[in-house]
Amino acid sequence: MSRLQFLRDRFNIFDSFDDELVNDDSISLIKNYSNEVISFIEKTEVKKIKKDGTEKIKIKKNIHISDTLFKTMVDADPSSKKVYTQWMLTVFNRLLNDASTHSDAIRFVEEDLPLANEYLLIFEQNKKRKIFKKINSYTLKHISDVTNINQYKSLSQLYDAVDPFIERDSSNLENMIHKFANIGEAEILVNDRNFLVIIPKTLAVNVLFDKFTSWCTSKPNNGMFKHYTQSKNYLKPDGSNSEIYIIIDKRFFKLNELEDNYLYQIHFESNQVKNRKQNNKSDFYNHVLVRSEGVSNLMYEKLMEMSKLIGSSTNNVYLNHLINFGWSDALFDLMQDYTPYIRVFKTRVKKLPDLTRFKNLLSLIVTKSGLVELSPSIGNCKNINEIILRDNNLTELPSELGNLKNLVFLNILGNKIQVIPDEIKYLDKTNGGRLHRVCVDKRELGDANYNKLRQLLPSVKFEWYGKWKVV
Repeated sequence: MSRLQFLRDRFNIFDSFDDELVNDDSISLIKNYSNEVISFIEKTEVKKIKKDGTEKIKIKKNIHISDTLFKTMVDADPSSKKVYTQWMLTVFNRLLNDASTHSDAIRFVEEDLPLANEYLLIFEQNKKRKIFKKINSYTLKHISDVTNINQYKSLSQLYDAVDPFIERDSSNLENMIHKFANIGEAEILVNDRNFLVIIPKTLAVNVLFDKFTSWCTSKPNNGMFKHYTQSKNYLKPDGSNSEIYIIIDKRFFKLNELEDNYLYQIHFESNQVKNRKQNNKSDFYNHVLVRSEGVSNLMYEKLMEMSKLIGSSTNNVYLNHLINFGWSDALFDLMQDYTPYIRVFKTRVKKLPDLTRFKNLLSLIVTKSGLVELSPSIGNCKNINEIILRDNNLTELPSELGNLKNLVFLNILGNKIQVIPDEIKYLDKTNGGRLHRVCVDKRELGDANYNKLRQLLPSVKFEWYGKWKVV
């Protein structure tokens, strides 16, 4: 049996897709950007009888790959005997096995196979060299044999291995960027002491970074630059084409040492902020925003402009970037003054802004967001009847909390509150308040604070350990 026939059988290669399977609940379709089925996952239940006689049901996944995709991977394999095709199939299957990485699987076959071809070729040419075996990289520390392709779990790891063997020359790159800007093929947005920020208008500008990055948009003739900048899937809220931002640390031009964070490519509409290797060590906030007021102001203005066109919708990708870049106040800036509900879940918000303008606020819910301070302005939200601040990093409650005479429910579970203000007694019914329930954990508060809270709120029901107690 030939190698390719063996792979066909092992990876369930199919020639055509039966449309009748679309309505089968056990089938999950994986489609490319052209809406063509490139793979599907067939889920079956496997029953096993335990020693105690009970049944255990396990879901088995069978991944099927289209013949078209299989041939594309074979074509991307630079070896004469097609020894790397199995590795590409394995990487793709690994991404599909995890539902959270399905989009990465599609990106792998749509965008990364040309990159795989290039990196595998460099790998093939250099793997037998003594210097290749001495590669020292943090991302490769779990690989015992760097010459064995099957030990690489991702394209990013492979890029780390071949990166030192890519021939580069950045000596004239800065001049080339300015020449493209002069003829209108690039727009320079920031040019300060530390950073240069550009918007490439043509593929020719992006191709300048081909040898320095693993960005698919920088590879000639693969169509990905056009895909991201002209596709209807990535239009801005105003209907115009989206743009790619390239952020260059000027130390890159000296190239004494090429660090991962010297180059960033950002495409807001596809939710991508990538350093040159597209690895998980990317920290755009500390590497760039903290170091450049110009880049920081640019990102904030661009993102706020787009965010305002969408509003505080959960699908506002620009708002998500603002929050991830440290501008959590933007979440509240986009809310209407008359909103009755503020609900934030698993969104990085260390400190709430001034809430005074939310006169009609009835419910404030901020959970699992790293909140460290509750703004004293909460005392101006006189109509609020519910505050839920579960699983944050609060250590004290503001005394202004005592102004909320209409507050009925307070939940501060998952916080190690160390300061309980005396003014909180005004929430109790004996002092004109309406507080009915409080969720706290005695172990988190400590005996002294817990007992103080009980004394300040004698009419309130307390919940802890899943039980209700009336104090």
